Amino acid sequence: MALEKDLRVLEKNIPGQPYSILLEKQNVEPGLLLGSQAIILLERTEKDMKKKEMNELFDAYGILGILTANSGQYLIMVTGIAFVGDLADDFTSIYRITQTTFIPLRGPCADNEEISDLRKFLNSGMFYFSWMPGNNPPRDITMCAQRKAKVFQPDNRFMWNRTLHVAFIMAGIECDVWLLRVICGSVQIRTVFVGSREARAIIFSRICLERAGTRCSVRGLNDEGFAATFVETEHITVFKKSYTSYVQIRGSVPIFWEQPGIKAGSEKVRISREFIPTIIPYQKHVMDLKGKYGHLIFVNLLSKSPSKEGEALLSKAFEAHHCSLPECEDIPFVSFDYDEESRVEGALNKLKSKVDEHMQAHSFYFIHWDDEKRAYEAKSIQHGTIRTNDLDCLDRTNNVQSFFALEMLEKQLEVLGVLHLQNKDHMLSSFRQVFKQLWAANLNELSRFFTGSGNTMVMDVAHSAAESQLQDTLPDTNKQAAIDLLLGNADAAELADKARCLLAPSIFYGMNLLTA
Repeated sequence: MALEKDLRVLEKNIPGQPYSILLEKQNVEPGLLLGSQAIILLERTEKDMKKKEMNELFDAYGILGILTANSGQYLIMVTGIAFVGDLADDFTSIYRITQTTFIPLRGPCADNEEISDLRKFLNSGMFYFSWMPGNNPPRDITMCAQRKAKVFQPDNRFMWNRTLHVAFIMAGIECDVWLLRVICGSVQIRTVFVGSREARAIIFSRICLERAGTRCSVRGLNDEGFAATFVETEHITVFKKSYTSYVQIRGSVPIFWEQPGIKAGSEKVRISREFIPTIIPYQKHVMDLKGKYGHLIFVNLLSKSPSKEGEALLSKAFEAHHCSLPECEDIPFVSFDYDEESRVEGALNKLKSKVDEHMQAHSFYFIHWDDEKRAYEAKSIQHGTIRTNDLDCLDRTNNVQSFFALEMLEKQLEVLGVLHLQNKDHMLSSFRQVFKQLWAANLNELSRFFTGSGNTMVMDVAHSAAESQLQDTLPDTNKQAAIDLLLGNADAAELADKARCLLAPSIFYGMNLLTA
């Protein structure tokens, strides 16, 4: 069963009267009335009465929420989608957003540049949501499978429309009924046949929004301990309702650094904060990752070559910070000059020897479906993960992460029973080939977000038109502004500046109690 446009949008646009929007959803009796800076839930009789004075605008697939911009508030509707695939285990389907419609809540008006740029960004094919037939909530794709089994709230690090939900939450509206949860990044799903049965090969890459931006705009760490280019990638295999999940993370070198005037092939790097003031943010970063992922391994792929002076400088500073902190004593720091080592065949096996013991101890998440009990049972959990980086956290990082994931694949297929049903070597080769294609597509998608264009080695035909449009019409500065507008970053900065003018300095910088 495919997702249909089950939301109808109606408007009241009468000169001299307040402008208002009415939303009605199939199989949901109440309606939502938006107008006069309020959101009201209307019971069926009230809704039917209100409809009589309204005109239909269009139908939509879903609601992202309400955006607050300098030019006013906008209701953002999803009006174009592309099917990505089914997760197979619980009838959840994944869709990519291809078109959005912005409704000014003050009444019809022409677009301005910031709204036009945000629309292009949302329509670029990098945003995804989940859906399930009926009234049951779909799987929350803001969370990896293991976290979802323990936590019943979305992972706000990866829910890109979280600020768009705020107005509805404050109005007491049940967001799970009316609004979508959206991630940004890459979702790749393929079917692999095991005899006459279907298995799924899946990759989710969730871009973190805490320090989000293009590589030209955002690098390194911030004072809260969040790193740029942070992505959680989940490698999933599904067979006969049982599934395995293996999670890795990538992120920018977690110190304060910049790459001014970045150009293709340029390695000019400037470290922008001294050693001691960086310690606390680095500690925050490490402790946050430990709390979320367990035991860690840091794999640093930066070059040490004098010909890449910027990378060598950054690598040395990174390792110095890591080795100086007691919080990092239990975190192995593996430095692997990918460019230099890759000149020799089998180089990644050398890297594997440095991390394999920890990888095996980390294991992976395995959920088994018991036909007799008609229930899921966790057979194993993932105890830790690998944090990989290079300069941009793209090509080199993706190659290494795909290598680690493929090294875990055989054990995942064994516990799922896939290798016992068919020729083992043939099935393993089939899955490896499919996952290699998915990892290549994953790199292409992430490259489009962080650099503005797909990886030159792998072009996804399905996204080429959207990619060309984004690259031609949305420069990095405009794209960064669109990201900040969507996430509420620009509003927060403006409000903070206003607050500093109105409130005492002690509110922000603390009060010295010895002299108060």
